[in-house]
Amino acid sequence: MRPFFFDSVRCFAATAVLCFAACSPRGSGTEMQAARALELGRDQEAFQLLEPIVAPSFEAVPDDSAFAATLSPARRPHAAREHVLFARACLRTERTMRGVRSAARAVVLEPRDPEAHLVKALLDQRRFRNVAAVAAAREAARLAPENARIRLALGELLLGGGIVGTPDFNAATEELREALRLDPENRRVRFSLAKALVESGSSQEGEAALDSLLADGRAPAEARFLRGVTRIRRRDFAGAIDELRLAVRMEPTRSASWFNFANALEREGKSAEAADVRRRFDAALDLENEIRSLEVAFHSSEDNLGPALGLADLHLKYGRADKALEILETATIDHPKDATAALFFSRAACRQGD
Repeated sequence: MRPFFFDSVRCFAATAVLCFAACSPRGSGTEMQAARALELGRDQEAFQLLEPIVAPSFEAVPDDSAFAATLSPARRPHAAREHVLFARACLRTERTMRGVRSAARAVVLEPRDPEAHLVKALLDQRRFRNVAAVAAAREAARLAPENARIRLALGELLLGGGIVGTPDFNAATEELREALRLDPENRRVRFSLAKALVESGSSQEGEAALDSLLADGRAPAEARFLRGVTRIRRRDFAGAIDELRLAVRMEPTRSASWFNFANALEREGKSAEAADVRRRFDAALDLENEIRSLEVAFHSSEDNLGPALGLADLHLKYGRADKALEILETATIDHPKDATAALFFSRAACRQGD
């Protein structure tokens, strides 16, 4: 089970909706119901509340600027909020391209709304458009520089290059330091900053931050992996082996953990075990590549039942029933007559129950 601070989408969305609903002018009853549903984690309910409002607007006026021109100045902020909430519901229910459309419309309707830019950034990241995601997150941070959640999102986006884009570890470190200043008790901020420090070469500070997180046993497998990497850098190969053995036990599908585990074993003269670990690395790398190719197809098309079923099947095969359920719940709602989707959903529900 993933620790709470390691689930990026739900962490961002839940706090965003709470703040957004509290700070916004009173809107329609449906809008407020949807905000409440998202706050409570009832994501499908929020989607179903807003779809009858949002979907017809795209059918009637596909162009975002033309749609904005049809609205009165008083109506425009409420329409923007509806699209932001709908985009967040789509983000959290694996309907990426529908969310992308609503986020783009929200930015046109309310270009000074940081939440519109933030949800656009998260959806762009979901479909591996990291350059666009960083640009949107930078605009959100410019509009709301004292928002820790937005600075965290920007920092984490700068850590990942995506399919197009190069990580900027120094810039990520700066953003995450700001996020920590604004929210010093946030474990997720502390973890992401530790990762940025390790990746940027500031190993001593990064090691101290990782050790603090690892002390209570609630840190994710990636923290163990990073601590193993820092031990390899210090030529503490025995310590690295201990950390990386735990990392692959906690998350056996991360290829980088297997690769560094094999490297540490080789340095300690344990060649036979290293050879077996390298085979595990090859298998994990093949799985990562297969998942990535399906994710690109899944998150790049609205008509994505085929990639959805393929991706869910892979997650089930490798023991990720929770990820499979997230995908299949939406598949069964959007394709209620598809027997295969229903069968896969039943299998995933049974696996999670086990």
